[in-house]
Amino acid sequence: MEDTEVDEEVQRNDTDPSGPMSSHIEQSIRALLENIGDEDELVLLRAENALLKKKIKALERGGRGEKPGLKLVVDEKEIQQIDNLLKKAQDAKMEAMNYVANTSREKLGQDVRVLQAILEKAKAERHAFKKKVKTSEEKLRAERAKMAQGIPMPLLYAEQEEIRFQVDREIFAKIIKVILHSDYLFLQHTHN
Repeated sequence: MEDTEVDEEVQRNDTDPSGPMSSHIEQSIRALLENIGDEDELVLLRAENALLKKKIKALERGGRGEKPGLKLVVDEKEIQQIDNLLKKAQDAKMEAMNYVANTSREKLGQDVRVLQAILEKAKAERHAFKKKVKTSEEKLRAERAKMAQGIPMPLLYAEQEEIRFQVDREIFAKIIKVILHSDYLFLQHTHN
């Protein structure tokens, strides 16, 4: 860059928010980088765009000779700082997206493990109920055999049917409960 003298007007423009250097925008950009998101990145890009527009207008004014004697100093260091800030913002955005993706995978894996545990528990309970039903059926057969031989039966047939009905009802209630719980977990996962 060639040596140029900076007159008082250029120095005033460095501190003036509407001046060509607009360092206040750069400070705003740095503040935004700390908590960058998609919306923040958009604000950051708009701020950079505003800064560049101001610099273009200042260069055009200087080129047309509207302000004779005003020499613009294009600070390459500021432009490099803005480029570095934008690169950091992009890196932060990528890191945040990777974190969200990994967290989602971990949550999905955890939900799958919970559903598998519920399914295993339901299978074990179903097996236990099947054993209970089988035992009840064997008792019923034994009582019917005794009845056929003329030995009095301690439980009436209706009572035995009621027991069988209760066992079946418990089995179906457990199955429905497991299905509803798995549907709830699935819906919860899809909303996240």
